Amino acid sequence: MLSYHSVIRMSHLSFLGVYRRGLRGGSRFVWNIDTLRIIIRGFFQFHRSGRRLPLHLIAPHLRGLIREYVKTEVCVWDNTYHHWADAHFDLVCARWVRLPSIRAVLLKLRDCSVFAHLVSTTAASYRSLCDDGVMSVMFYTAMRRELDRMGSSHPGCSSYFLAAIPRISTEPVFGYCFTCGIGLSDKIDLNFIPRCSCINDGDIGVVMGDDVCVCSSCLEDCVD
Repeated sequence: MLSYHSVIRMSHLSFLGVYRRGLRGGSRFVWNIDTLRIIIRGFFQFHRSGRRLPLHLIAPHLRGLIREYVKTEVCVWDNTYHHWADAHFDLVCARWVRLPSIRAVLLKLRDCSVFAHLVSTTAASYRSLCDDGVMSVMFYTAMRRELDRMGSSHPGCSSYFLAAIPRISTEPVFGYCFTCGIGLSDKIDLNFIPRCSCINDGDIGVVMGDDVCVCSSCLEDCVD
């Protein structure tokens, strides 16, 4: 039987919805199309292009991005960001919020790698993999949306990029360059630039009117 304090605590956590852990039993993360799109986008951005990082180095970063997605999901309702929920989310996240483990994220990345390999080396397509039961319908839907998004983006568009994986820094930093991941300290300029105006409101991982912080080198590339 639950104690009075446990009931009160759980009622205060009702804003977490499906992401709230239970007091007992399993507490697996509930994947959806948007969180799978973060996995797929990260796979193509960080593993198939750019620095071509190994999957085990990508997984922790994507888990952090999924955490931010979950936080936005539970803190925004009626088109308003509720700072009360924001504060409570950070306070209770480690104990009461369902998030995927790094291992779970890595497994999804490996699934991506297998699917992409099959499509590039055999006669299979993502559709046929789904029809044959190799890929789930949800994963196929997420993959299809990401491929359509990549195919419809204008040349040079980086609006839908995920934040770069932070590079290890031996000095204290305020944050990391959105484009290259280098640490940003008080010894260098902080440059905020707007995302491309082609962003579609509601797309996973992007916010309308959102600015990103880049280092001076990346700023010059953006200007060029």
